[in-house]
Amino acid sequence: ETGSFHPVVSQIDIAPTLMEVLGKNGSAQFFGQSFFDPGPPAERAFISNYQALGYLKNNMLTVLLPKQAVEGYLVDPKTLATTPAPVNTQRMTEAIAYYQTASKAFKTGELKAPFYVKPTP
Repeated sequence: ETGSFHPVVSQIDIAPTLMEVLGKNGSAQFFGQSFFDPGPPAERAFISNYQALGYLKNNMLTVLLPKQAVEGYLVDPKTLATTPAPVNTQRMTEAIAYYQTASKAFKTGELKAPFYVKPTP
């Protein structure tokens, strides 16, 4: 029997989900959450390329661009067609918080696994 999983998830949710399926510790090192976590799913996704950072939540895509530019789009959940829309201030703030927090954690080494061993030269 096959099933389907309908909540919106993101690539950042894959690693913690795999850690849980494998019965391993370490999912705290990731920003995502396991698909199987109790409670409501996060229902958000992150999309990015070399310059644009996207945050999709409640069918609203907020795109952070260079020089503090921000764009908003409504996304049709069935066709994925996008329509320009006014920027939602709350979604913009959430997007900035997610990406700034991740950037800081990466820069300060907070994302390194506890068992990380620095290679010797």
